[in-house]
Amino acid sequence: MDQGNLGTSRRPDRPDGPAVLLGPFDNLIWYRPRTQRLFGFTHTLAAYKPAHHRAHGYYVCPLLAHDQLIARADLTRTEHTLTIHHMTTEPDHPPEAPQLLDEAYARMTTAVGYS
Repeated sequence: MDQGNLGTSRRPDRPDGPAVLLGPFDNLIWYRPRTQRLFGFTHTLAAYKPAHHRAHGYYVCPLLAHDQLIARADLTRTEHTLTIHHMTTEPDHPPEAPQLLDEAYARMTTAVGYS
């Protein structure tokens, strides 16, 4: 790795960084007790639960924005489409949470080649 290029990457569009959808196995939320302690956020993988036992959906991705986990999006992927079935906001979410989800969704669809 070229040490001389460290720290020269492009800065995010926002001073606090863009909103990001995290996968259920993302390192930030993998250790559930730490996630609860740092963010006050309880995340459970519900993919293997019967539908009537799921609180937020089948494949739920937390939305990270402004250094907070502010919402959850239940996503489904088909061959050419990524769909948000349901969004649940956290009690202390910022008013712009739906817009932040739209932005994060647009970045994710671009990243997986759907746009």
